[in-house]
Amino acid sequence: MISTRLLSKEDKDDMLNGLVSDETLETAVQAWMSAGMPDYANGHTEPYKPPPENPMSMYRGNGKSG
Repeated sequence: MISTRLLSKEDKDDMLNGLVSDETLETAVQAWMSAGMPDYANGHTEPYKPPPENPMSMYRGNGKSG
């Protein structure tokens, strides 16, 4: 989730180029988690809400019907 909800493409490029220290990344991740893991990478500030459980998912892919 960190690479898709916290870090932008530019952030990832900066990390690859050694422009972001481990300490800075760790601090950013801790603050992001404390804020509820919002989707900052895509401009959203609402806390993460997991998708509702799909009761039919237990029947998918097991080769059984009904």
